[in-house]
Amino acid sequence: MGIASRDSGMMREASLLAAAGGELGNSDAIRLLQVPHSTEDVKDVLQAFDKQLSREAKSKLTLDAFVPPPPDAVNQRHEPLFDKYVISGRTYITASGAVIPNELQYYNGEMVHFYGECTNVSEVNEALAGSGYKAVTLKYADGRQTAVAQLWSNRFTDTSIGPYSAMFIVVVAVRDDAPSDQASIKADSNGASSVLVMLDGSFDPATAVYENRERLFMVRLLDTTQVAIDVGRERMGADKRPGTIDMARSGRRLRLSINAQGERGVVRADLELADDPAAYMSEVAKAAATAGIPLRSFPRGTEYVYPSVARIGRGAVVCWQWRSDLVPRLQSVVPGAVVFDSSSEEGRMLLAWGFIPKVSGYVPNVRGVITGLADRMPQQFRGGSIASREPAYGGAPPLVAASVASWPTNVAVSKVPLLRAALPGELGGMVGQLPVLRFVAQELSSRLQTPVKTLAYEERPVAGAVSRQPRWAWDTTFLGSFTGMLRKEVVGVTPDGFRIDWHLKEGNFVGPDIDLVALPGAVDWARIRKDGLGIVSVQACFETRTGERIYGSYGGVFDLGPDGYARALRDEFDPLPPVVVTPTFATAHPRFAWLNRAQCIGVGRVDMNALRVEFDVYVVRVGDRAHPTKNNENGIGRRNSGEQP
Repeated sequence: MGIASRDSGMMREASLLAAAGGELGNSDAIRLLQVPHSTEDVKDVLQAFDKQLSREAKSKLTLDAFVPPPPDAVNQRHEPLFDKYVISGRTYITASGAVIPNELQYYNGEMVHFYGECTNVSEVNEALAGSGYKAVTLKYADGRQTAVAQLWSNRFTDTSIGPYSAMFIVVVAVRDDAPSDQASIKADSNGASSVLVMLDGSFDPATAVYENRERLFMVRLLDTTQVAIDVGRERMGADKRPGTIDMARSGRRLRLSINAQGERGVVRADLELADDPAAYMSEVAKAAATAGIPLRSFPRGTEYVYPSVARIGRGAVVCWQWRSDLVPRLQSVVPGAVVFDSSSEEGRMLLAWGFIPKVSGYVPNVRGVITGLADRMPQQFRGGSIASREPAYGGAPPLVAASVASWPTNVAVSKVPLLRAALPGELGGMVGQLPVLRFVAQELSSRLQTPVKTLAYEERPVAGAVSRQPRWAWDTTFLGSFTGMLRKEVVGVTPDGFRIDWHLKEGNFVGPDIDLVALPGAVDWARIRKDGLGIVSVQACFETRTGERIYGSYGGVFDLGPDGYARALRDEFDPLPPVVVTPTFATAHPRFAWLNRAQCIGVGRVDMNALRVEFDVYVVRVGDRAHPTKNNENGIGRRNSGEQP
């Protein structure tokens, strides 16, 4: 009888249940899982009774076979929410080789949310720049305006990818083109208004589903396990990084300590949980009345859906949903109970935003699912030293988008090389053609991929064996986005132009595989020619979060226009001149040795009012010969046999 005859208590119980009723349903699966068993016992039952098991029963058994429940966690795997969103049995392999269920579900743990507002609205929106989203604001009667943000701390004791802890820095956002009445809320002075963005949505009584109107923009996350980091970066498009999250509860006292990698502090919190979880709702009701938002109570078992978006660096936005059937217990935050630490980038971010926690929300037995995840695999690089590189954090390289071999290539004539871009955003992988060096109303995607055939160069008289067609295929891989704040030091007019030294006050270079901070001393020794073209000359040293040093240097140009030289002498500049640079790197650390061979191109703009430079960097790779010609079949510069020297 093969594997079905293997003797186990679970197999015998399954045989009895099947004989009695035919189909093995939800309650049968729960009963089977209460029988002492091994993973192999579960797999045997799944194989032997595949036809008799209901969808929900198969889901419960499959989950147990993949990820047995931790012995020290209360089992919430049988809650109705997980009957709706079942485990399919499909698997996903992370970049680090972990095989996990395709679904991302959370069965138990505890969570605390800090709902608050940021006094520096422009700094918050800068974190969202180019994403198509902006922060929701609170407007006070005295004219003040603040941006709504949140800080989450989670200790997950049972999930489909194993136990781990996480921190989320969240901006509550709407689309850039959202009308003003959806982009702002009239704030009450009682401090409860930042919670309203989690209550302002639609409810369908037929399905008992509430869906939030605003989006949760996941700006930065810290996770405690590599598999959680991999899944977040590969499938959620989230800027997840390693860190430590310590949550300890003793009675009503809840203490929290979060550190980024290298024990760099982010936040410390000490909370006294309220006796009555419903006591604060009167303050929420007052804030809702001020804002004109109806405060509704929903029936028990309601599914709460929070649409979320994320991106890594300035990459493409990825969309998904957080779903749960639980709501947090709300209470006010006592001033001084939450303290941020400037020794970490995350702590500096929250301090720069002016984030003030106003309300805390505590969930002692969190459960939920994430839906809408991209079904992608990590990219496998081909050729060159890039194929053997070790990614930062031990994490995943950039993603491979869907195959584009069959997509049409209807491109208008251009003398700029074109790349096909797969954008895994809200439109489900919209495909576009983006010119590499064109800047008007376009932001280059971090998901640039397969090179489109480059069009013919401009016709002109040529001599010898030079071809009018491009001869070598090439493509690019997104390396990261650089953002730096500058200090201007005018040197003056010299024989080779008007010289200005641009000292880098602070800078970050972040991408799918790198996370670098510019060390003090980086300078662009720039000069402006009399034709208005600025010549870049930069030397800088970067440091990773784990202390590795990487030297970078690059030349390039920034175009100030034909009259740029004369205007620069008067300290007048275009607001956003384009910049194109050609970085190379050098490092002694073997983990980043692949960078020593990388020739890059960077494209972006300089905000001359804010003295901020932003550009995206791509590694350029040369492929095989693209178009062998009669003149040049066997090598560059070879002449035809009848050609005169």
